[in-house]
Amino acid sequence: MFGLTRNHVLTVKNYENEIELDDNISILALLALRQILYFSEDYIKVLQDKLNSCNTSNEKTNKRESLEKGSDQE
Repeated sequence: MFGLTRNHVLTVKNYENEIELDDNISILALLALRQILYFSEDYIKVLQDKLNSCNTSNEKTNKRESLEKGSDQE
C-alpha cells in the first residue's frame, strides 16, 4: 500500500477499553515495541557514524590548514 514490506509493518493493539489483558495479544505489542527500538537504535548508530566521519574530516581539514598557515609564516 505505502511501499512497505510486510516485515516493516508492526501491529499494535489499542488497550483503551480492555479490563483484562490477553497474554497472546500483549506479546505482539511487546514484540512490535522491541522491533521499533531495534530500528531506532540502528538509525542512531548510522547518525553517529555520519557525525564521526564528518568530525574526522573536519579535524583533518583544520590540521592541514594550520600546517599551511605555519609554512606561510616562515
